[in-house]
Amino acid sequence: MNNNEDAVNQVLTDYYKAFSTLTIQAILRYFHHPALLIGPSGVIALPTAEAVVPIFGPVMETLRQREYHRSEFNLQQLRLLGATSALAMGVAIRYKTGGQEMERVGLTYLLHKGDSGWKFAVMALHDADRLAPSNYAQQSHWATADDKTAQFMIEMERKWAERPCTNNGVVSELLADDFQGTSTTGERYSKADELRNEKGPHSAHGCALDDAKVRFFGEDVAIVYGSEHAIGKDKTNPDAKQCQVWTDTWLKRNGKWQIAAAQDNKVDCK
Repeated sequence: MNNNEDAVNQVLTDYYKAFSTLTIQAILRYFHHPALLIGPSGVIALPTAEAVVPIFGPVMETLRQREYHRSEFNLQQLRLLGATSALAMGVAIRYKTGGQEMERVGLTYLLHKGDSGWKFAVMALHDADRLAPSNYAQQSHWATADDKTAQFMIEMERKWAERPCTNNGVVSELLADDFQGTSTTGERYSKADELRNEKGPHSAHGCALDDAKVRFFGEDVAIVYGSEHAIGKDKTNPDAKQCQVWTDTWLKRNGKWQIAAAQDNKVDCK
């Protein structure tokens, strides 16, 4: 993910925290002026910050009466359209004070980047199930050599391949919290297991990534096929070179790519 994607994702996160306070003044700074709101009532122009108040104020009051507690945004697609524009699509999920889900609203944002950062230029409300074609995730392609996302994945895979030789701190950022892997011995391991191994003693050396290829399946899923080697990973045979091939499944959640699953296989070194 590049800096602009990080910034847009942060704006969305901060906006929903601000909205959850049901304080109209807390959300005003997130709107570009002029801005447009598109919803069931049609197109509403928001030329100034003052114009936001009579539109969102009653909405907040209604939510307050319904025992609303907070909202979160499930970002499903984020696309940079240029240096100063971005498109974000997802679902706003609202919860009651008791933790029960209240409702879901589909939202598409067109953001503009100005001197004061990314702000909402267009906000469109729609059905939560109208975000993408049902077969979208089935489309796939190999990453090109200049694909920045693929380059990021391969660099992170390289750091993970080097992890048995050094504590490089890659695990926390690389693996999803619900990550599950299958080791070369057929045992399951979690992110917590990898974090413990990362902080433990490192007797291996010569750790290196040999190869990695990225294939995308839609906007939010990718599989990286790779291989690596190290010397001394097997503590009972510290001079032996161990080679393995693996398949890692990456998921993009809330604009962030992480590995959700891994399958490791030991192979003869060539």
